[in-house]
Amino acid sequence: MAGFTRKTKEEVMELTHSEMKFIPQLVELLFRHQGIANRISRREIDSLMVVKGVGPERVTDMIRHIRKKSLVPCLVSYRRGYYVATTRSDIADYIGRLDYTISDLTRQVEELCSIKDQIRKDMKERFGE
Repeated sequence: MAGFTRKTKEEVMELTHSEMKFIPQLVELLFRHQGIANRISRREIDSLMVVKGVGPERVTDMIRHIRKKSLVPCLVSYRRGYYVATTRSDIADYIGRLDYTISDLTRQVEELCSIKDQIRKDMKERFGE
C-alpha cells in the first residue's frame, strides 16, 4: 500500500467549528436521558443529527468529545444507546464492561504483535536481512 496515509486518532476526532456548534445541543439532549429506562438509542441521536448535516461517524467523535471533556458526567453507553447513570450500580456495571473491553483489546493487541513478529521472522528467513 505505497502512498497510503492514515489520519491519527486525534485528527479523526478533531471536531470542525460547525460540529462544535452542535455540542451544546447534543449535551442537552443527552442530559435529558437520566437512568437506563430513559436511554436514547444511537439511531435516534443519528437521525436528529443527520438533519443538521452531521453524519453518524462524526456523531461518534462528538460523543467521544463530550465524554472525554466530561460535559455530561456519568454518561454511559448501553446496547447502542446512551444515558446518564443515576445509580452506583449502573456506574459499577459500566466500569466492569469497560474493564472487560480493555482486557479483550489488550489480548487482541498482543496477538497482533505476535503475528507481526512472526511475519518479520518469516521475511528475514525468506529474503535475508
